[in-house]
Amino acid sequence: MKFLTILAIVTAVSFNFLAADYNTIQIADKDFLLKQKKIYNLLYYISQPFLVNPSLYEENCSYDIEANVDSYTNTINTKYNCGEELPLSIIYEYGMLPRGELSSLYYPKLRKETEALFRLFYYAKDFDTFYKTALWARIYINEMQFGKALFTAITLRDDIRFIQLPPPYELYPYGEEFGLEKNRGMNYFYGHKQLLSRYYLERLSNDIVNAGANKIVRNSQDCFFTVPDPEPSEILYKKVLKALDGSDKFSYAERIHRFPERLLLLKGKKEGMPFHIFVYINPVEGELIPSMSRIFGDYKFDHKSYGFPLDRPVFNFHYDGLNMMLKDIMIYHKDETELNVTY
Repeated sequence: MKFLTILAIVTAVSFNFLAADYNTIQIADKDFLLKQKKIYNLLYYISQPFLVNPSLYEENCSYDIEANVDSYTNTINTKYNCGEELPLSIIYEYGMLPRGELSSLYYPKLRKETEALFRLFYYAKDFDTFYKTALWARIYINEMQFGKALFTAITLRDDIRFIQLPPPYELYPYGEEFGLEKNRGMNYFYGHKQLLSRYYLERLSNDIVNAGANKIVRNSQDCFFTVPDPEPSEILYKKVLKALDGSDKFSYAERIHRFPERLLLLKGKKEGMPFHIFVYINPVEGELIPSMSRIFGDYKFDHKSYGFPLDRPVFNFHYDGLNMMLKDIMIYHKDETELNVTY
């Protein structure tokens, strides 16, 4: 019988389990609700702006960015000086990617166009200017570039912090992997290590010999880095409307993105798949380092690198030390049809 070893802090999906105090929930005031409603209206059927919400279409067909140059804090984005990045107005004049075409950030020209649009959104002096600019872009700019630039600007602007955004797969069906977004630097590298490990284990789950029985019982909601699937946009939008008319309260989380709960546990096999799982409890030493992220909210972490003590390659893995445990487990896979059967 073959056994596979899960190095649970590096392979599969490994997370530090932190206190629930970091799950900050706020009750939205009217100003937040109005902004939330407007943002959702901007993103509703962005590929058909002239058919859906025609009042928004008519409202800003004639908006002139250059005539409102004083409404932006960084005039580089509306006027051009030698040696600077081209502003969106000039890029648009010379021709941008048409609406209805596929856009990718891996093409430098298209990336520059998206960056120019983002700068225009980001440097709007107030929400009203930002909203009018977004309405204009919703009509005239490629919908994929518009969505990417708008999502990034909403995440970074101070006047619309923690605005809830619809899942990308609702905007562009079949264009994004569900919930698997990427970050920069160490988060980017570590996240890709996790995804690659998850991919390898997914492959192994489909070609492993039969094994004995075991069972995992756990509560994935205890994990700091996981989140359930987001609410469908139509449900969240109805909640916003109810809160605006005073019939209900609208609460929102200050942590926008996390790893999908449904990808935390490995797939396994129907007849069961054996694994060795490694668990390590790390003592916290010294003062914690506070960090504020527009993506993950406020949190604290220790001085250890991500994945410690398995942050470096481990060969001939045989650990027997304090706060460490190796255990044999069994993972079973069930189809959705089996889970939804009623008796």
